[in-house]
Amino acid sequence: MPELDEESALLSDQDVRALVLALPLRHRWRRWNLLYSTARDGISLQTLYRRSEVGPSILVVRDRNQHVFGCFTTESWRVAPRYYGTGECFVFQLQPKAVMWPWHQKRMAVARNDFFQFGRGDCLALGGAPHYALCLNGDLEFGSSGDSDTFGSPCLASSEEFEIGRLELWGLV
Repeated sequence: MPELDEESALLSDQDVRALVLALPLRHRWRRWNLLYSTARDGISLQTLYRRSEVGPSILVVRDRNQHVFGCFTTESWRVAPRYYGTGECFVFQLQPKAVMWPWHQKRMAVARNDFFQFGRGDCLALGGAPHYALCLNGDLEFGSSGDSDTFGSPCLASSEEFEIGRLELWGLV
């Protein structure tokens, strides 16, 4: 199991093991650094963007109804005019049940869908068509999650519109 530089308020050892098994092989034994936490760093999307400049990361969200979910991303979160990232990105739900949804290139044969990471000054999102798999608003207070063709995932949160209870961003270094 990888070494975490701080204790997580959202991830159990079992959750970390499940995520490690879903990671691309080259990332499985990297050290996990807590880059951003709403409990430690306040609620600021701009701070999250600044602190995420390390490359691959795992974003974990717990909503007010205790659902825990998130995503693995291959690139640093940033504001950009278009989607970025690679097909190694995936989304997951850990509570109430651990499930991972990877991107499958074979879906591209039906319709082009490489909507991985997306960042603006007022939100960050992952996935698309017809909905974001995960979208967090600029004040990191609310989010949305819906059926995403990018990952073949359903709503990850307790409801399509949710209130963020806590958030952590882990960098893989």
